[in-house]
Amino acid sequence: GPNIIFRYSLSAAFPGPSTLNAAQEITLDKDNKFATGLAIDSTYLYVLDSDDHQFYRYEKTTGSVTVSKILKDTGGNALQNPAGTMLDGTSLWVADNGTNKMYEYNLTELFDGIGTTLNAAFEFALDSNNSDASGV
Repeated sequence: GPNIIFRYSLSAAFPGPSTLNAAQEITLDKDNKFATGLAIDSTYLYVLDSDDHQFYRYEKTTGSVTVSKILKDTGGNALQNPAGTMLDGTSLWVADNGTNKMYEYNLTELFDGIGTTLNAAFEFALDSNNSDASGV
């Protein structure tokens, strides 16, 4: 689509059928072409890119962007198809439907500017019935 993140007011979204206008728009970085996951905290939007295996961290008020290190598994191998993410406060978790695993990454280490890759701090296999995970 337009490569824009739209923010809508919850109170405006649910009163009934009407035109709903975005309260804010953040244009994605030109390199953030394959956005497949979104996590939010009080300051940032974390957009996972399935092609370059990185997070694009957008500051909510200005839209300024910082790119994370490249995500690796615990052994330093490339992820196959990262397809969803969630934030638990200190870690970003990534579901990879290519390996059918979940990977945990320390939020501070992802954006500390030291090095270009980051191995997962922890990983675990998903249940075999959950073979095409695409969100968390």
